Amino acid sequence: MRYLKLTNISNTLEQGKPLVINIDNLDHISAVGAMGPSFYVYFEGTKYSTTASGFINRLSIGVFNANLDDIKIAIKEINDAITAAPGAKVVKVHTTKQINAFVWGA
Repeated sequence: MRYLKLTNISNTLEQGKPLVINIDNLDHISAVGAMGPSFYVYFEGTKYSTTASGFINRLSIGVFNANLDDIKIAIKEINDAITAAPGAKVVKVHTTKQINAFVWGA
């Protein structure tokens, strides 16, 4: 198993503990601006569920005091780190902008 460890987490979110994501089944990451600056991490099997009133198997990560360009930079930082460490068990990333929220759609 491979993990992505995001370390620039707000102290108001889980006391600043890193956010660790299993990336074995990561499909893609996309920027979102409509609901505030954030990005979605999609995994294999992500789908919309009317019974769950939202997406299943998707992680939404919020970055406050950011704009869409900041989000694109954060996504690039994550993608570059994963690409640079193809055999690493843990890919550690300290994004330029601080992560302030995350919600798992399950």
